[in-house]
Amino acid sequence: MAKKGSIARREFLTQATATAAAATELTAPAAEAGGDAPAAPEDMLPTDLDALERAVEGAIAGRRIGRPVFVRYTQSDADRGERTAVRLARMTRTVRQWVGQPPTRLYAVGSAREGPVSLTVQFRNGASALLSVRRGKSHGDGVDLLVIGNHGAIHYDSATASAWDGTATYRKGQADAKLIAAIERALRSGRPETLDLKE
Repeated sequence: MAKKGSIARREFLTQATATAAAATELTAPAAEAGGDAPAAPEDMLPTDLDALERAVEGAIAGRRIGRPVFVRYTQSDADRGERTAVRLARMTRTVRQWVGQPPTRLYAVGSAREGPVSLTVQFRNGASALLSVRRGKSHGDGVDLLVIGNHGAIHYDSATASAWDGTATYRKGQADAKLIAAIERALRSGRPETLDLKE
């Protein structure tokens, strides 16, 4: 049972109309007694990361968890269709909106070519984040998210997703070029990068 003040994956997704459809697509129907597990449908819709992130933003705006102080956010990039630094920059941009603070410092470890890659981000007023992109296929949509506030938490993971491999994609939006460059420098150097981004 979820602790008081926390928002479970299923609860906050159900409250977000835009994400509810994706959540339904990612929930595998139980196999009937004596029958085989269902096969993955060819037209299975990917998780819309923009809708998912808006759902989280709505829960935060509703003050369900208080002020966000820490975020752990992991995505999978099975097809390697997007540069790792670009994906991490998109994730950083999203977390920046959630915590309401600009990032001031980051540190990256891992291999952008072979994966996985993890990025730690510090924000101006003390919030922090651990963002990761892993390679290869994963169970469900490959998204693992935890947002901790000073009065509760939001959880999303693919533990209750379908038994087949799903996907999670962004449909719009661009990452900050300066942020991408800073992440790439941090990956090359193995040293922390100080940021001076506009509000």
